[in-house]
Amino acid sequence: MRKDVGSVSVDIFDDGTYDENSDAMMIYTSGTTGAPKGVLYKHKTILSGVQTVLDIGTAELGRHFSEPSPTDSFLAYLPVSHIFEFTLELICLVSCTPIAYSSPQ
Repeated sequence: MRKDVGSVSVDIFDDGTYDENSDAMMIYTSGTTGAPKGVLYKHKTILSGVQTVLDIGTAELGRHFSEPSPTDSFLAYLPVSHIFEFTLELICLVSCTPIAYSSPQ
């Protein structure tokens, strides 16, 4: 996966340190439809999810989703163990977008 950093295009898998098909993390499910279990995610899967969210966000916002305006913030409402929430928070962390967490109490 290529990422433009300033005037340089970088592929994080070029130097052989990372393998896009290797396991990146494990998220445990809550067991809503059965017994709780761990789900393995590969680097390629996570990066694909990030790219998809950036593409959709760009189309919807009319600007690149990873380029926040000074007034942007993100309200986190899903558990961080949810892959979609993880993806959105990862984008926020990389783009320095503030994340607001709520509490049911």
